[in-house]
Amino acid sequence: MTATYQVEKRALTVEIKLCTGDMHPCQLFVAMRNGAWSPEEVAAELESRAFLPVHDLATGEWAAVRRDAIHSIVLPAQDGAPHDADQLYEARHEVRVELRGGGALTGALLYSAPPSSARVLDHVNDDTRLLKLWRGDSLTLVNKLEIVRVVDLDGTASV
Repeated sequence: MTATYQVEKRALTVEIKLCTGDMHPCQLFVAMRNGAWSPEEVAAELESRAFLPVHDLATGEWAAVRRDAIHSIVLPAQDGAPHDADQLYEARHEVRVELRGGGALTGALLYSAPPSSARVLDHVNDDTRLLKLWRGDSLTLVNKLEIVRVVDLDGTASV
């Protein structure tokens, strides 16, 4: 008999905004390491699947939601974030993310990169589909297809 290794997944309560403009409180099922989740693991899981298993807490419906139909996902506050997250990243830039349809989100981009590619422009042009935007004590993952402009509010000409 062959043993199968499976990573334990647990429900993470999030707010999912679809490209239709609808906001849904949902449970998203993500891998948990040692009983905890990390923003990087959640983003990697979202990057790796075309459809995500979601339980809509408002309607009770279970659905497979197409990743590209997600406008943004607000992850809950986590112990140590984002003030401790500052210590994990080499770059921090306060930005305004202007979105298709006229909305905007303000927050901090936190990332590490070699000096030759540490500008905001380099970061938003990386090959990921989601932009991680720290807003207060929560993290919003924004679908880059929904972004019109990213404005650097630091005034450091890092764009």
